[in-house]
Amino acid sequence: MAHMVFVETTRPATRAIDHAPAMGHEVTLIRSGRFDWLLPPAEHNRIRALDIRRVEIADTRSDVLIEAALRDLMAGGPVDAVLTALQPAGWASGRRRHGA
Repeated sequence: MAHMVFVETTRPATRAIDHAPAMGHEVTLIRSGRFDWLLPPAEHNRIRALDIRRVEIADTRSDVLIEAALRDLMAGGPVDAVLTALQPAGWASGRRRHGA
């Protein structure tokens, strides 16, 4: 199945994170903690309890750090989707998609 990478998360994305593994997809969450205010603490605790891969980086506002995390993930196999509302992640995933 697909490998879905979420960069930070919002309430709507938590639904996708919940359902993707049940559908056989691999899920990775790249986070820095800078956007923890987007979810209440109980929701963060619930996400932490899920059996998904987590990648911690210093700052998800940095396209360079996001791109490095994506490179590391892609070294272990393909990444089929990058889902985020953060603009730097869009830039980084686009560069990885087009081989820049």
